[in-house]
Amino acid sequence: MKILIQRVEYGKVYVNNKLVSQIDNGFLLFLGIEKEDENKIYKAIDKLMKIKIIEDEKGKFKYSLSEKPLPLLVISQITLIPDFKEPKPDFSNSPQKDLAEKIYELFIEKLKERGLKVEKGLFGEFMEIENKNLGPVSFFLVI
Repeated sequence: MKILIQRVEYGKVYVNNKLVSQIDNGFLLFLGIEKEDENKIYKAIDKLMKIKIIEDEKGKFKYSLSEKPLPLLVISQITLIPDFKEPKPDFSNSPQKDLAEKIYELFIEKLKERGLKVEKGLFGEFMEIENKNLGPVSFFLVI
């Protein structure tokens, strides 16, 4: 499982030019799901909740999502996981679509159970993502 986390002033998801979901002042999470990730959901959520990625008034990373719950916009992102042994991306480590969607939905459900406001994209759809990155602040987690 790979998660690209971006601090955003806002994040919006469009499908077919229609707004699907949005957040303000939170984090945009791009979630790359691999074959063995069904067993990594709890570990990923625990890590995500504990890491100090929220700045204090001095601009220092001091708070975690468990201390300062900010909204999340979670987007499935298969292009985070390919292998590039060859020039063409190899997606052989991707699970079947049904399993990947199950992991994606469970990941979101477990974040909500932690008390976070979570919005999402539409799994498997072509999406247009609009956001204003702050900082820029981006983190990459590999679970």
